[in-house]
Amino acid sequence: MPDGWTLGLWLAANLAFAATGQLAALAPGSLVAASPAGVELAARHHSSVRLSAHAGWWGPVDRPLRAMTWNVHSAPLSRLEETVRQVQPDILALQEVSATPGELQRFAASLGMRAFMLVTVGRRKPFGIALLSRLPVHQVEYRWLPSGREPRAVLLAGSSQLLIVNTHLEPSPRRARQLQALGQLLAGLQRPTVLLGDFNEEDAGRHF
Repeated sequence: MPDGWTLGLWLAANLAFAATGQLAALAPGSLVAASPAGVELAARHHSSVRLSAHAGWWGPVDRPLRAMTWNVHSAPLSRLEETVRQVQPDILALQEVSATPGELQRFAASLGMRAFMLVTVGRRKPFGIALLSRLPVHQVEYRWLPSGREPRAVLLAGSSQLLIVNTHLEPSPRRARQLQALGQLLAGLQRPTVLLGDFNEEDAGRHF
């Protein structure tokens, strides 16, 4: 079952493909995107990707939105489908995702969602944090956190009305510095924000 779920709206990013349609070498910091309509060509190694204007924006809705966050520990995306379908989230935040663009695309298409992923570690398969949404996306950004051998990052996306943040903090002494950096980032945001992720919190939690 999921590690936890919450209410809110969501976030995104973009994917790198070679002109031939083959997967390009994805280095840490690559932004990857997939959707039922296909995979979009995007520039890599940029901290901000603006999607086309027709992607729209998140505005008021006539019902509560359901968001779900889940550290999947590199499990095949196909194994998640039944649980996600039962929960029926509007927004799905995933951590420790290990998937090719094709796998990400098929998973998103099966759920009728768009999927986005930030590659944090260069492996045989892209590895990092990802989000899926039934909602349109306007802009995506990422920021690195203080990290050890495995880079940790924050992925942000949204509109002028709402910002969604996804992250995965490290279960080590560096976590305190990551929390501080995350708190400073959140404090500088000038709009309503929803924070999702795996925080590796062992006690009752803390306030930023």
